[in-house]
Amino acid sequence: MGYTAQEIVELLQNEGDSEATLRMVRYYTQIGLVPVLEVIGNRRMYTEKHLDYFRAIRTMSRTGRKLADIQQDLQQMNPDRIIKIGRQLQNYSSEMLLEKSEMEYYELHPELTLQISSSFDCQKKEKILNTIQNILDS
Repeated sequence: MGYTAQEIVELLQNEGDSEATLRMVRYYTQIGLVPVLEVIGNRRMYTEKHLDYFRAIRTMSRTGRKLADIQQDLQQMNPDRIIKIGRQLQNYSSEMLLEKSEMEYYELHPELTLQISSSFDCQKKEKILNTIQNILDS
């Protein structure tokens, strides 16, 4: 199935990316952030693969990454990784970022970070952190 640039914008907006615009889609395409468009029925169209790229680009850009860095990263990623990153887009909506600002983060291991609401009971939080740390130390 093929999509027009406008349909890509609408899909992104329906998924919570209210900042997605037609200009953005065309610009990302022009500078080569997404793969070359495919020809479907004599028309250049976006595909599901392109949509995955747009989702990943939007997710990474919301973390403060520059487009040039994002482009380099995407060139080295396999399609599954791009899809996984794109699925995180909703975590970077303005509403979610406001909610997350009330969160506390605990890096318990290089591959494990725990996120707990700052309003969570302090004694329970301490017990959870100690239990997880004991598991990691064993």
